[in-house]
Amino acid sequence: MGKVTACKTDCVTKKSGHNCVGMAVSVCTTPAAPSPIPLPYPTTGTVAEGITDQAMRTKITGADVMTVGSVMSKCHGNEPGTLKEVVSLNTAGPSFPIMGAPTVLIELGMAGITGSPGMMNKGITVGGGGSASGAGGGAGGGGGGGGGAGGPSGSGPQGPSGGGGSGGGGSNSAAAPPPAGVSQEEADLAAAPGNSPEQIAARQKLADAFYAENCPGMTPAQIAQHTAGIDMNEPVRTVTIPPGGGGPNGDQLYQWEHPTWGTGQYFASDPNTTPSELGINNRVLVDGEGNTPARVAPRQQHSYTASEDQPAVGLQSTAAPVTDTWSHSGEPKETTGGGTQTFIPRGNQGGVGRS
Repeated sequence: MGKVTACKTDCVTKKSGHNCVGMAVSVCTTPAAPSPIPLPYPTTGTVAEGITDQAMRTKITGADVMTVGSVMSKCHGNEPGTLKEVVSLNTAGPSFPIMGAPTVLIELGMAGITGSPGMMNKGITVGGGGSASGAGGGAGGGGGGGGGAGGPSGSGPQGPSGGGGSGGGGSNSAAAPPPAGVSQEEADLAAAPGNSPEQIAARQKLADAFYAENCPGMTPAQIAQHTAGIDMNEPVRTVTIPPGGGGPNGDQLYQWEHPTWGTGQYFASDPNTTPSELGINNRVLVDGEGNTPARVAPRQQHSYTASEDQPAVGLQSTAAPVTDTWSHSGEPKETTGGGTQTFIPRGNQGGVGRS
């Protein structure tokens, strides 16, 4: 669609060149100054670094457009080492709106209009760098490795059609907002190195909440089967891909797939980690069809690209050493684990396509 100007406001898109500067206030107390001392400091953002969380896929002259709830993908000024929000009535940190022209939609004779109260940032971490949509920078994790395909009954810990992948690197700007019921502080604790009881509990809570929110058809028992494949002694985080995938643009993903089941839900950003390191058997049972008997076949690796226009959100973790009984029921496989895996539910795969 084309540009629309209303009330002398501009359409804000990734290519419009708009910047936003918000003045945050850090409130500090010291023994010498027990009363709170407000210290203002600037935070900045620009649409040129990307717009995420758009409510619509509609573009204006080929560029992402800021609509209700969308956010600039970067917010500078709240990174570690800078003057951050310490105490505030807004415990999620400062948030600054950026308002553009309303967006008018016309298609097949129908017309509609939406406002554009976007944000420079959302949910900035108190005392840390991470934030919703990666807006605070710094707390994000790398793209992940894969899990295994579940058995025909879906009883495997990685779930039906869950293709595997391999461990990968990451990006500090890959942070994604935590699921409902998990605070940003808990998400940061889950993503930090270490294996304290508090961190393990935070990781379990984050994983359970992510599966429950993104896979509403799963029962608690099925969710437990999936999370049993996660090593809770290692960091667990939500990530956005890109930039949390592999390749120079952070948009590359890989998957070890069952030969006949198609795309699964576990991806990787590096093709080199072995299936065993990902908690899966490389040999799978392929059901017979017609006069063709059942057979055992190796998994097939395929590569995918995640769209910058429609980033994928996933749960990144380290695979636990488990016994794979679902890939080939007659051939249980002890696996080593230790590879990095990223679970991207099918509902989040709209921008992920086979390369």
